[in-house]
Amino acid sequence: MATGFGRLPEQPIAWSRTGNGEFPFRADHAGSELTIRVNDFPAEPLYTLLIDGRPGFDLEDWPSAWTRPLVGPEALRVAGDARAGRGRFDAIVVADWAHRLCAVAGSPAERVIAAFGLTGELVEAIGYRLLMPPPAGVDRLEISERDGSVTDLQITPTGGGPHRAELDELLGPGRDGVRVHWDSPHPVRYRVTVGAAPYACNLVAYFANPPSAGSPPTGQGPAVRLMLQRGNVELSERGPAG
Repeated sequence: MATGFGRLPEQPIAWSRTGNGEFPFRADHAGSELTIRVNDFPAEPLYTLLIDGRPGFDLEDWPSAWTRPLVGPEALRVAGDARAGRGRFDAIVVADWAHRLCAVAGSPAERVIAAFGLTGELVEAIGYRLLMPPPAGVDRLEISERDGSVTDLQITPTGGGPHRAELDELLGPGRDGVRVHWDSPHPVRYRVTVGAAPYACNLVAYFANPPSAGSPPTGQGPAVRLMLQRGNVELSERGPAG
């Protein structure tokens, strides 16, 4: 390993995306080119850091001091479709749905479900409708409407949902919310907007464990429930079309 690079995981580094699936991130640091290689996890360490094209050291996780750029809606759509096609429900699928909810034209539940690429029957319940059967990786998916317009989706993952660090990577740092009761799950809120899309989406991920001390917060384990809530875009949030 090059001299002086042993403490790299502790140093703030802003990475850019390359578009290469095997080597997705690069950065310039201290006169050297750094590249991240994604390995065959779990048989191998998750990442390997290359320094000027040569292996430096392995990483079991992404260092908290390093910053990855957010993923755009189109990349999320492609990756989300691929994940869902393999029967997975993870942070990428959740982030993709949040972005699609902002942009979907029309408001009935049927149109939103179609925009997500989901199939199934919407079964009437008291105050909401259930998608039956739910998509792979989901135990329960409730859709609430007001005056024929979708207001929110409540999602209960099978086993466990995405971790906070995964959502932070895709959507930016979440904000800790306030629990409604002492034994309620801990909410973390994300705000999602898409260019000139007509709506915004508030994603709330609920975790059984409280956030750890430090920045960024970690250690909350998988989300036990997620809510996608559609609302109006603030004037300051409006971006250019396209």
